[in-house]
Amino acid sequence: MGVSQERMPALFCQRIAEGVRGGRISYSDINRLQLDQPTEIWLVIKGKSKEPAPTRACATVIPVP
Repeated sequence: MGVSQERMPALFCQRIAEGVRGGRISYSDINRLQLDQPTEIWLVIKGKSKEPAPTRACATVIPVP
């Protein structure tokens, strides 16, 4: 992470919180950690880029008269 051991706990929590708030860490990521399955959550914790999950757009098409 490139920081001192004294600063690591605070930075770890900050990056987790910002990742969740910004959509880069999802509930699914947390579940995958608990199940010992692969996840890209470590990229976020290390301060690297992981794209936020795509937002779901409405698929309803409204016909134009």
